[in-house]
Amino acid sequence: MDRNTVRLYTVLGVPKTSSQDEIKKAYRRLALRYHPDRVNVAEVPDHENRFREIAAAYEILGDPEKRRFYDRLGMMGVKMSDSDLGAQILEFESMIMWSFLFFSAAIILLIVFLSFLVMRVDGKVDWNYNIVFTPLWTLDGLVLITVSWAIVSLCAKADTVDDNNGDIDDTEEDREIRERQRRDQATGKRMMRVVQIAVLCAVLLFMVPITVFETFIAKKLNDPTSLTALKVFIPYLVLESCILFISYIIALVTLMKSEATSPLAKLAIIFAGTWSSKIRMAQAVLIMLRVDDKITWSWFVVFTPLYLVGLKYFIELIAGFIASSRIEAENNEEAATESNSPHVRAVSPTIRRITENAETSSISSTSSTRQLIPSAQPQS
Repeated sequence: MDRNTVRLYTVLGVPKTSSQDEIKKAYRRLALRYHPDRVNVAEVPDHENRFREIAAAYEILGDPEKRRFYDRLGMMGVKMSDSDLGAQILEFESMIMWSFLFFSAAIILLIVFLSFLVMRVDGKVDWNYNIVFTPLWTLDGLVLITVSWAIVSLCAKADTVDDNNGDIDDTEEDREIRERQRRDQATGKRMMRVVQIAVLCAVLLFMVPITVFETFIAKKLNDPTSLTALKVFIPYLVLESCILFISYIIALVTLMKSEATSPLAKLAIIFAGTWSSKIRMAQAVLIMLRVDDKITWSWFVVFTPLYLVGLKYFIELIAGFIASSRIEAENNEEAATESNSPHVRAVSPTIRRITENAETSSISSTSSTRQLIPSAQPQS
């Protein structure tokens, strides 16, 4: 497949660095020159092919999205962009690469942090805990830089729209339809970018209490009397409160869209959407009280919420296995019932008789045809 990324620019006679306005002007100039109603056929006998090449080149280069794919992979990129899967692959190709690099760096920094922490706890080194938490803070900075860069990129692309005005012979009605489609497409893209920017901004806001929480932990470990556990966990509780609030909103929206009528079913929907945040907050409160010696329970009891989470998932796994086994047994029972049905046993001989009659008729027809063929030949 053609991966040449300069041929269409050569057709329009413009450099690859041309702006959309320059490409549009070059297209209009060449389209008027080689238009069948304006060209001198004697001077340019292949004007029709030239006109088609110019129109095809502008159809791609006049569309900013198609031009971006063409600049990367030539016509192969344009053909891939015509399909949903190919467009998604090209759209997320660079994002996948950067995501791979980001997660690789994140894993490395987490491993370094855990290594520093283990060595510090075991007394292998006598570092300040600020040094131990340096890889973790580096990871926080990497997240902030990556998310900020993504927000800036999305904001820069927010006003990018399709500026393709179509063929020069289009009627006014065609132009109006194309303009309306262009506006609808631009609005959809803009709304999608707004949602993406909102999500990334939420990630930035969530990173603030996380970083403060890590800082308070390092300060508490360096000087146990500097902060109480309540003050250390305040940023985390603020973060979990925000997550719980968002979970309640999502649960209420789900409840309004559902057809649940009984109070128990409604409570089940709300619980399914908010239980994880409540468990995490309960676990944080128990750890906070145990660190400050407000309670004297053993740490085994303090981590009871985590055991409840494991128990919940175990029960759901068993329930899902039992439900799937019951469905499989019912399907096998229905299949066995249908195979032993008197109607099926009565139909089978009928089908066999119809098949035998069809075969007999086919044999008789073949024999008759063979008998007629010699009689149709002329006598010598």
